Amino acid sequence: MSRGRRWAVWIAVFVCLPLALAIIAIVAAIQFGVSIDGSRWRDAAARQVSAALGRPVILQGALQLTLGRELVLRVSGVQIKNPAGFTSPDLLTVGEVSARLGLFEILRGQPRLRSIEASDIGLWLERAADGRGNWESAQQRDPASPQAEIDIGQIMLNRVALQYHDVRSQTRRLVELDELSASAARNDRLRLALRGRMEKQVPFSVTLDGGPLQIIQRGSEPWPFTLDLAASGGRLQAGGVLDLRLGEAHFHFDA
Repeated sequence: MSRGRRWAVWIAVFVCLPLALAIIAIVAAIQFGVSIDGSRWRDAAARQVSAALGRPVILQGALQLTLGRELVLRVSGVQIKNPAGFTSPDLLTVGEVSARLGLFEILRGQPRLRSIEASDIGLWLERAADGRGNWESAQQRDPASPQAEIDIGQIMLNRVALQYHDVRSQTRRLVELDELSASAARNDRLRLALRGRMEKQVPFSVTLDGGPLQIIQRGSEPWPFTLDLAASGGRLQAGGVLDLRLGEAHFHFDA
């Protein structure tokens, strides 16, 4: 072998070997998954989310990203604080939440949430003495900007406590959910099922089957639905359509 060929071979080895190793590493990461500890970026992430929501957000627990066929983001110890003027310090607390996104969908520029799983959730809804609701956004949305469409494959929530407080009427309500499951994909029918208790005493279960949520968002046509509610030995079954263009709902029911 001539000297020139030997140099060409060595150059090819030094160029191709790192590239081959990088390809092998990427394939292995996709196949088996690689976890990245994002704790060092926790405060920066909290600031970005706070700016987007217009209210303080605190991340106290783990922040982990797993790279594979899916991108999995796990966050624990989430707190979304209330603005001033409300009796409860928090709007929402979450013990742990996990979100999954398809890697190849991201690479195609069409990211979507495949699933969200969360547990140990506390939600405090409050209407203040001046009539403000703590769920109302502090930031005004540009009417000309397009409305983001809801597109989530699967939703699974465990151990949810929902509390409502109206300061003016001193009304308080408590709803506890053992489990809530739903599917809200953009082009698929909405399916929702939940079971829990009201005021710690009345067990209930609800199933809802409706058309795609984009029909409600666009308000372009009536949204069909069926509802099944069971509580305290009674049962209500209803079905019909919701027409936002007319501000009307038409349904039939059996009790």
